[in-house]
Amino acid sequence: MESLITHQDGKFGHLHKTFGIVALAHFVHQFVTFFWTRAMAFNNRTWMYVAFHFMLSWSSFIFHLPVVRSEKAPMIWPEFRAHSILFATRSIVALWLTMNGVSTPWTRHTNVMATMALADLATKYYKVTVTTMRDMPFPDWVTQKTRDRVNLYYSVSQVLATAGLLFSPSMERALFVLFPIQIAAFLMTLVRKGMLSPLGWHVLYAAALGLNYLHGALARDNLPIVFYVGSLLFCVLRFRYRWNKYLLWGLIGLAQNGILQNMLWNVSPWISMLSSFANALTAPASSTSS
Repeated sequence: MESLITHQDGKFGHLHKTFGIVALAHFVHQFVTFFWTRAMAFNNRTWMYVAFHFMLSWSSFIFHLPVVRSEKAPMIWPEFRAHSILFATRSIVALWLTMNGVSTPWTRHTNVMATMALADLATKYYKVTVTTMRDMPFPDWVTQKTRDRVNLYYSVSQVLATAGLLFSPSMERALFVLFPIQIAAFLMTLVRKGMLSPLGWHVLYAAALGLNYLHGALARDNLPIVFYVGSLLFCVLRFRYRWNKYLLWGLIGLAQNGILQNMLWNVSPWISMLSSFANALTAPASSTSS
């Protein structure tokens, strides 16, 4: 435990460590409660614990990080820290929207799109040319085929997490999405301190993502069918055909709000009319009998 106590955190009264302990205890309490009763124990003190999660992420700026990303093991570097803070804040904003009764399809969509834009700006600021997760180091003995499968699992899990926040005001879902984000950074700290192996990081991070699938199977609220259709289309069009992610999430957002359906419905009569007109122009002239 002493190896986790750093001079940088000590200068600030070990606030970051305190936030981390409270946040971890909150995760454990809520997850145990959910898997025991199938419902989390949110109350009038929940805002305080949400604040601890918020401060945990943002207080990480007090630590000095190596500028160059490690190629041997998963360890925190500046771009990852920025992404971790932003995506953790996305879940925290989702919690805040629901707690204050202002979680609507539009506010959730704004939260999702703004986070993506800020994350891309962070990548541009740090001049990073590799991806955060697909280029995560693995042990040397792990085959490329296995790496590709694991990275696909990470990518699909992230898509489902984003779609879940987009389509659902559930505070439970937002907290489950938050957990892998914040635990990944802590696990990287353990790797840097020599208390966890690179393989251990991947195993535990994959397990943290897996909790979201368990929640989806046990949750009492049902996600709309457009969640599943939109997520599937996103994965196919993004991963196979490399469609722009902003375009895809924008279209999914329009579908969520019924705007895309209305647009297609209003355009359909015009398409039918133009099609009939084109057929009339190209149809051969009928012969007349003499």
